[in-house]
Amino acid sequence: MTTNSIPAASVTLALLLGFVCSASAEQESATWRGQSVTEFSAEENDALQWQVVDDGVMGGLSEGKVEFSDAGTMKFSGDLSLENNGGFSTVRSAEVDLNLSDDLGLLMLVKGDGRTYEARLDSDARFRGNPVSFSGEFSTKKGEWIQVQIPFSEFKGSFRGTDLPDMRLNPSMIERLWVLLADKQNGAFDLEIDWIRTYGKGQGDFTERNAKPVSSEGVPATKQGRRQLIATAVADGRFTTLKTALDAAGLTPFFQWDNPLTVFAPTDEAFAKLPKEVLSDLLKPENKEKLIAILSYHVSAGSSDLAGALQAKQLETVAGPPLEVSFSKGRVRVNEALLVDSDIQCSDGIIHVVDAVLLPPQTKEPNTVLSVAKQAGSFSTLLAAVDAAKLSDLLKGDGPFTVLAPTDEAFAALPQGAVSTLLKEENRDDLVALLKYHVVAGRVSAGDALNAGKAKTVQGDTVKFSIENGTFKANESTIQSTGIEGGNGLIHVIDAVLMLPHLTKKFSVLPGKACCLSPNLEITASETKGSTTLKK
Repeated sequence: MTTNSIPAASVTLALLLGFVCSASAEQESATWRGQSVTEFSAEENDALQWQVVDDGVMGGLSEGKVEFSDAGTMKFSGDLSLENNGGFSTVRSAEVDLNLSDDLGLLMLVKGDGRTYEARLDSDARFRGNPVSFSGEFSTKKGEWIQVQIPFSEFKGSFRGTDLPDMRLNPSMIERLWVLLADKQNGAFDLEIDWIRTYGKGQGDFTERNAKPVSSEGVPATKQGRRQLIATAVADGRFTTLKTALDAAGLTPFFQWDNPLTVFAPTDEAFAKLPKEVLSDLLKPENKEKLIAILSYHVSAGSSDLAGALQAKQLETVAGPPLEVSFSKGRVRVNEALLVDSDIQCSDGIIHVVDAVLLPPQTKEPNTVLSVAKQAGSFSTLLAAVDAAKLSDLLKGDGPFTVLAPTDEAFAALPQGAVSTLLKEENRDDLVALLKYHVVAGRVSAGDALNAGKAKTVQGDTVKFSIENGTFKANESTIQSTGIEGGNGLIHVIDAVLMLPHLTKKFSVLPGKACCLSPNLEITASETKGSTTLKK
């Protein structure tokens, strides 16, 4: 292994492709005739901020890690998994600024596990506003140190699995370095890299560029020392609750991807404004999807500084609905939240600080007969029975339906214990039949019902409609209100539960009386005293 001084244009991690040239691991530095990209010294590693990004950003289960030895090597290892449509792991540098156009390609000294890896370079090429990654494959020999040589001309462009054959790598504008494993093979992997350099010095199509900032250690600066979004938020100290929420939602890896983002970050004080129980509930695993929706409403693709956001007036969020950015009453506002701080520059985006948690607009669900009944507030017993009978999905369906809906008072008029008996699991079939006896397919208006005189219910039996002494009747019940629009149907409100003939017999209920308890009980009601007598 050799260690060399680092020219001004050195920086960042590895990408390999092309053909493998056998060479001695002790080969002297004078023979490679290029420039050093990195020798993995401690100073370079601090500047390049190597980090692992796995397929977890897409739901995969692969796990990679990066380590640096005292001898000056980088070890990229872990386990590749193809589950959940995964199958890749990468280690990448922070943003860099390299002009490698004087040379022909990358030269790397590696010791692998026999698997095939990719070296990747980002340049100034863009696809839909996002950096294009240029890659080249290289094979390794298990347990052996070998040199791999990757011509810049062989790097192929792609963006998130989409091949971009017309894109060409610009070696004069290298912005990031990667090593990727995506060979579609399950199992452990292990790659060690001694150094990354170039070869063919002076043989490339050199392109002059303006001088870029270089750190005091001679390593090109990474966006003038900027941290990434997550690291910036953690170092700031005002966003501990936001970081906790991102971790709970599994969104932290999302910020480790390669697209610039604009984040409207609520402070800890902003989260503290929420009711304590609301925040604790959001952090529970069962509420993960709701938490993701809220946090995604704080993120917009691309780097939008404050001036640009104010000019645009709206920024589309990852969640979908846009954020309104405005200036009113002497303050910048994001929706109704106040902007506390702005334009915090990160290597992969911008942070704007807000004083309140931004809540996405609620999507109003279309009305159904079930939702209208809930809003009315006078059908709680009916709704409980519908839930117990597992008929909610039916009444939320397309319909249309006409529901003869008994009020809470109608259920309360049943003999004591009747409702609780019907709600028992062993009586579910009877409950389903009873409820379906209150539902007619189609929209049956009051006029339609009177003209027809009867209607077949979803249960199968028939309900009779009539006018008695000027009162609109459904069987023996009085229809108190008609034609309430429920979106997917109509609701007619009735003052008594409609009894099925076979349930009347089964439960020994007297015709015209309210309901049932059990097959062994006969129910009689005293209409004059309002009392109920039970007999064996």
